[in-house]
Amino acid sequence: PWKVTDAPRDFIAQLLEVLRGVEVQIESVEGKFKVSQNQLDDNRDGVEQAFVQAGNRGMAVLVAKRGYAKGGK
Repeated sequence: PWKVTDAPRDFIAQLLEVLRGVEVQIESVEGKFKVSQNQLDDNRDGVEQAFVQAGNRGMAVLVAKRGYAKGGK
């Protein structure tokens, strides 16, 4: 892999002259659950089981609880 130390010193110096920092204040965060709610029942069941088999019980629970857009499971 490439490292900064691989580049010539004058190249790095030139880059540092134009480097600028920016600070952004975050005022809010929004998110959505995307857990296969638009999939057929069989597909959702498969996603849930795959998470269980992978040891990700938390995601399996989310798919089970929120993935069923029409009435839950």
